[in-house]
Amino acid sequence: MIEEQATVVEVNAEQIIVQTLRKSSCNSCGANKACGTAVLSKAIGQKHSLVTIPKAKNVQPNLSPGDQVIIGINESMLLNGSLLAYMAPLGGMIGFALMASWLGEILGWGGELHIIASAFIGLFAGLFVSRVSITKGCHRSDFLPVLVKKLQSIATQ
Repeated sequence: MIEEQATVVEVNAEQIIVQTLRKSSCNSCGANKACGTAVLSKAIGQKHSLVTIPKAKNVQPNLSPGDQVIIGINESMLLNGSLLAYMAPLGGMIGFALMASWLGEILGWGGELHIIASAFIGLFAGLFVSRVSITKGCHRSDFLPVLVKKLQSIATQ
């Protein structure tokens, strides 16, 4: 389980909305001062993401806005989604280009324009397939983030 700390923004009957801070690994590298990515990260600033977590049927801790919680997502589902997002477009592009090359040899087409055009068509077909698959998968319960635990709040006196 990949876990992340978040702040509760809203709690209603069906879901919990939390806010997470997008982290950059730029502060952990020795080349921080000479790296363009680190400079860009500092210029853009920190970004927040809102995440919706469906309430589970089991007992949920009593949450209110401002509470700190740990949320998690199944790492195998994240890996499968990442593979699908990257491999479907790449596979479509290579597959369509190879098919166009083979078909061009059979039909006696010269040049490479049909191969390049087919590669782009395959890329966009792969993007479409991955988008449709991931969109359908987003509604599966194992793709959704879960509330792992509520962190102990420190009462100020």
